[in-house]
Amino acid sequence: MSLRRRLQLDDLDRFVLISDPRISPDLERLAFVETRIDRERDDYSSSIWVVRLGDAEPVQFLSGGRDHHPRWSPDGKSLLFLSRRGVKEGERGNSLFIAPIGGGEPRLVLKMREGIEQPEWNPNGREILFLSSIGESPEDVRIVDRIPLWFDAAGFIHHKRRHLHSVDVASGTLNRLTDGDINVNCFSPSNDGCMVAYASSPSDLDPRRMDLNIQDLRTGECRRILTGLYIEAICWSPDDRQIALLASNLERGYATHLGVWVIPREGGEPESLTKGLDRGCSRRAYYDLRSPLASIPSPIWDGDHIYFPLSEGGRFNLYRINPAERRPEAVVCGDLSIEEFHVRRGIIAYTMVTATEPAEVWVKNGSGNRRITRFNDRLLSMLELSTPERFEFQASDGEVVEGWILKPRVGGGRIPAIMDIHGGPKSKFGYSFMFEHQLYAAEGYAVIYVNSRGSDGYSSEFADIRGAYGTRDYQDLMEALDYALSSHGELDPDRLGV
Repeated sequence: MSLRRRLQLDDLDRFVLISDPRISPDLERLAFVETRIDRERDDYSSSIWVVRLGDAEPVQFLSGGRDHHPRWSPDGKSLLFLSRRGVKEGERGNSLFIAPIGGGEPRLVLKMREGIEQPEWNPNGREILFLSSIGESPEDVRIVDRIPLWFDAAGFIHHKRRHLHSVDVASGTLNRLTDGDINVNCFSPSNDGCMVAYASSPSDLDPRRMDLNIQDLRTGECRRILTGLYIEAICWSPDDRQIALLASNLERGYATHLGVWVIPREGGEPESLTKGLDRGCSRRAYYDLRSPLASIPSPIWDGDHIYFPLSEGGRFNLYRINPAERRPEAVVCGDLSIEEFHVRRGIIAYTMVTATEPAEVWVKNGSGNRRITRFNDRLLSMLELSTPERFEFQASDGEVVEGWILKPRVGGGRIPAIMDIHGGPKSKFGYSFMFEHQLYAAEGYAVIYVNSRGSDGYSSEFADIRGAYGTRDYQDLMEALDYALSSHGELDPDRLGV
């Protein structure tokens, strides 16, 4: 007799959300973020943990209620992090702190009302670069003369511009590095600490077409080396001669796959290293226990290789490629999703999710993969969870469509079914834990979920349904439902929901 029980709605805030693994410069430690749902405050609480990469257990490094985004200093002696420490309830903004790894109180470096985003150390160790918005918020009447004017979770944005800044670690002196009517989307300092590359949108009417700029941090001189790509992330080659981008040329509009591109520091024609794979390199899988503090998985240039994620059907796996040889190699692959990763001198730290396990931290060193955290093991050992069954069928136009059925653990009689339809449309279902689906199954429902036309994880042609929204994808969904009912006789065709 099983001592496990069915999943319940109240289990949601019992799960621990793990994110943002970062390897120290000496390769001896790993920092990551632990996040929990705070039901009483209707919010999240988070703390930073550190573990020695031997056999030690993780220990809580800081506890401040909402500490996150740990980044090791170049000498490995301290961590920068973002926090709401010192910010009153209902007050806007956040703060940037530095904490010594050997112990001691965190030191406030900077507090900004408009918020500090994506802080990164300059490799010189003397300053920290980050993004923050500029623009005063009107108190009452708003005159709107530009778009977009609103983003969910951000509110009105028409009066704001996001710019690149630096702050001196010792003095706290703030320096704004960019100006003008632009929005900076991402940046990366060079390894010698003398330059910063950043992507900016010069036009509100076409915000996804960006400029790639390089600014000399000593003189302030700035030059544009590329225009026209959508750029989501930037990293430099170890010798600072080339720049790798997570980018798209938008040839199929919003349906275009993001891929890994390389361009010389001096400019020239960018080359796509992943075009031949005809798959996207951005995280689009649904995973409803993802930490709201998780970082975007982005290419990392380590030694001779660029490490990057690849969306393959329901999988989201980790690959690497040598730009000189152009042959992608699988690094961590399987029926799983790599949520985030960090690479330093060949050692890889990553958070991994499966269909029945939420994110935990793993480390790969050579051929071995070792699990570092087990925050959710006790809860999982108490629960009866269902394992999805994959299926594929040939749609009426000949295309192969992939889907899954998650059934209740306890059967008996015909099973009512729910079809869950993802949004996007260029997102996808796959091998990622879905609390919502498991809860339906625990209540006795089968869940049918499908990657219809327009989804990520497949070819460019599959993703591109411009001119066919609401038609071809609808046909795929209806045909998938027919296939599931015909191939699984236990499903009740008279009790279906969506």
